[in-house]
Amino acid sequence: MSDFSNKWQPPFIVMKTIDGATRYDVLKTDRKYRSGRPMVQVSFKDVAGTELTTRQGMVLLSKRTEEYYVVCRTDAPTSYRPSQSELLSMVENCHVGMTELYD
Repeated sequence: MSDFSNKWQPPFIVMKTIDGATRYDVLKTDRKYRSGRPMVQVSFKDVAGTELTTRQGMVLLSKRTEEYYVVCRTDAPTSYRPSQSELLSMVENCHVGMTELYD
């Protein structure tokens, strides 16, 4: 398997690696990759419809069948999510400096 094939796979295969995922939705975006391929977001959901994770995806054209298909990243997104206490601190301190705007 090539490096690309390891990092990008069809959503139904990626879904098998996500605990609790029972379905996925492909969401169109208006963005494109540098190669010109359309960028999509693949949202994986559990049986209740709760989003478990979202992965970057792209639309490819099959050379064999000449039909479009979607692949998405196999690795989880690496985004920063603050802890509950950090989030609470951010909310409590969001007004700091606002009084200077209205003085």
